[in-house]
Parts: sequence; structure tokens; C-alpha cells
Amino acid sequence: PLPRQAVSILTTMQPITGQSAYVFPNRDDRHKPMSDAAFRQALKKLGWATIYSPHGTRTTGSTRLNEMGYRSDAIEAQLAHAEPNSVRRAYNHATYMVERAEMMQHWADKLDQWKMEASDAAI
Repeated sequence: PLPRQAVSILTTMQPITGQSAYVFPNRDDRHKPMSDAAFRQALKKLGWATIYSPHGTRTTGSTRLNEMGYRSDAIEAQLAHAEPNSVRRAYNHATYMVERAEMMQHWADKLDQWKMEASDAAI
């Protein structure tokens, strides 16, 4: 599920990406997604390459959502992690969609709050 902030960004990006199936298409082939190398290069240009990685986004999200009190089932489902317990995986086909939608909206609102606080601190 996407929070309203993500929907707004995707709506803004649509005229830029046009008919591509990807919001961030590959520079050389619009029928492929942006490469991991491109994300790493962007981090390098920002000066973050030594302190952050593309996978770090998932790590940060998981850690913060756990700290915010969300159930691990919903967090793991949002990260598309497979259930490690084979019996539970066989019997439990829950998607936790309602909880995940609430969780992702709360996460996006929290990111907005941190961005605003950082902006206020810089003034």
C-alpha cells in the first residue's frame, strides 16, 4: 500500500516517465528498471556512499517501524520477506493489508515530520 505522499510523487513523475512501466527507468533501456549501480552512484554524489547503501533503506524502515510498535508480521509482509517457518507459511496467507496501509501512512507522515524538523533546525 502506498501513502498519499507516495501517490503524489508518482502522479508528479508520470509526465516525466511517460509510458514507461517504471517510475525510475534504466537510463539506457526504458523497458528496464534503474540499476542498483545508479542508486549507489546517486548516494556517492550526495557524499553518503560510505554511510548508507540501497539496502540500508529497507534496514532503516524495518528498524524504525519496529521501534514505532508495528507487528513484525506486517513489517515483514511490507518488505516482501517470506515466512521462514514452513508450517506457518503453508497455513497463513494473510496479507495484513489494512495494518500495512496504516503503517506506511504513519511512516510517510513521520518522514515528513523529520524533514520539517530538520528544515526548521537549519534556519
